[in-house]
Amino acid sequence: MKVFFSACLLFLSVGLAQAASVWEVSSKEGKVLYLGGTLHLLTTEDYPLDSAYKQAYRRSEKLVFETDQAVLETAEFQRALMQRFALAEGEELSDFLAPQTYADLRTALHKRGIAVEAMQGFKASMVALTLTMSEFQRLGFTQPGVDKYFHNQALKDGKATGQLETPAEQLDFLTSMGHDNPEQMIRYTLKDIHQMPEMVGSLRQAWLDGDLRQLDNLGLRPMQKEYPRVYEVLIKERNRQWMKKILPMFESRQTHFVLVGALHLPGEHGLLIQLRQQGFKLKQL
Repeated sequence: MKVFFSACLLFLSVGLAQAASVWEVSSKEGKVLYLGGTLHLLTTEDYPLDSAYKQAYRRSEKLVFETDQAVLETAEFQRALMQRFALAEGEELSDFLAPQTYADLRTALHKRGIAVEAMQGFKASMVALTLTMSEFQRLGFTQPGVDKYFHNQALKDGKATGQLETPAEQLDFLTSMGHDNPEQMIRYTLKDIHQMPEMVGSLRQAWLDGDLRQLDNLGLRPMQKEYPRVYEVLIKERNRQWMKKILPMFESRQTHFVLVGALHLPGEHGLLIQLRQQGFKLKQL
């Protein structure tokens, strides 16, 4: 299910390239902010990161992430995550799926060492996430991503950090997906995990090159067409809310480095075009 993992995860890998998904954003008064597209899981081959990320980091006094990275790793957050993905008492996953879909799901999970019975109490979105995560791990995506890397670096260097939304808000976004049509979510996921190697390769190159057109074509347009509601909630509305927090950063004495999922940058509702419309000058590093 292309829309699910491209919107929530965007787990991509990297190689050599001509550019990177990092932009220097300048106001008319000369105030600078850096905006970078993140990947939430990487492979061992992805390090060291492109020098553009390190350049933006060195020039910034404060890093701003989508949400509080430290909270995401706490036991309390993990429990809350499981609770939000859980079905109501008396409900089971098989109640929402056609017999053949459930049988195909059982087979796919078994191939990845997961018992379908372990998924019975969870929403389809959790099952789709589990399948997608297991496939990414099979493809070698086992390392912390860009956001985690720089969060750790900021802690080590004593740099200030901030967030664009709370962990609770992120939970709301994640658990809202697929609940209206569990059958469709599982069927798309079962289909697309077989296409992931090729799809990830295309998205990886687009991210690595900082190719906004390709990120839009490969990640956003299919989402807009197949899942307009998910696009509205996960991309358009969040970008609108984030802009309210990004704009005041240009009034700060500190230089900020804002790191968000790469699909929040391109497209007609992307952060970059919104900043350009506000009169800011953009320069890709």
